[in-house]
Amino acid sequence: MDSIDELEIQLISRLRQDGRKSNRELARELGYSEATIRRRVRTLIEEGHIKIVAIADPYRLGFTIDVIMGVEVAPGRVTEAARGFAALENVRAVTITTGAADLIVAALFRSNDEMLTFMSDGLAKIPGVVRITTSHTIKVVKRSFDFFPESAL
Repeated sequence: MDSIDELEIQLISRLRQDGRKSNRELARELGYSEATIRRRVRTLIEEGHIKIVAIADPYRLGFTIDVIMGVEVAPGRVTEAARGFAALENVRAVTITTGAADLIVAALFRSNDEMLTFMSDGLAKIPGVVRITTSHTIKVVKRSFDFFPESAL
């Protein structure tokens, strides 16, 4: 990891709370010039440390059926299958793993009917799938779309 300094940690922390905060506001809060803040934010973005984006809440958009799938894949086809899952619209995450499942796939749906169509039609197009174990989320205890443990820095 490229090292970041205390000012950059403070910028990231504040932008996580409000990504629309102006350079002027950040400068005032942190006691630096607006030019310094502008340069540091631009560097954080250019070096890939941060992206400033709008994050939609899928639950508020009607995607309330949340499933996690453990996928067993035929030998030699894991990467191909992972790419196939990643191309599907309802899939929000695909990871290649060790253990009982070769892939872990997280997907969101508006209804059980939409999930059924995905399971019966969409998954048929994925090469190498041997078995899928689906776990339906009944309650989300924590959901975070970013990861920045300030205590670890």
